Amino acid sequence: MSAIAMIGSITALLKDQTLERLLLPLISLAAASLLGGAFFPMLPEGVRSMSPLTAAAWVVTGFSAFLLMEQHLHYRCFGLDPRNQATGSL
Repeated sequence: MSAIAMIGSITALLKDQTLERLLLPLISLAAASLLGGAFFPMLPEGVRSMSPLTAAAWVVTGFSAFLLMEQHLHYRCFGLDPRNQATGSL
């Protein structure tokens, strides 16, 4: 986890063009490391408290719900809907 955190300090040394190219993968790495550090250690406890099939169904349902919500917000808020011409952030 510390090595992943150090990647952020390296970005101060990069040129703007290189940073623009690496920005999205670095954000994805940060999100994945947060997920791995916070969510995955809780999975064994959840599997112990219910059947593995039920736990897996809840995990898939949760990820799917957040994916659909994110896609819907991106679709509505960034002007991809022809009825909604607003472009901007939340």
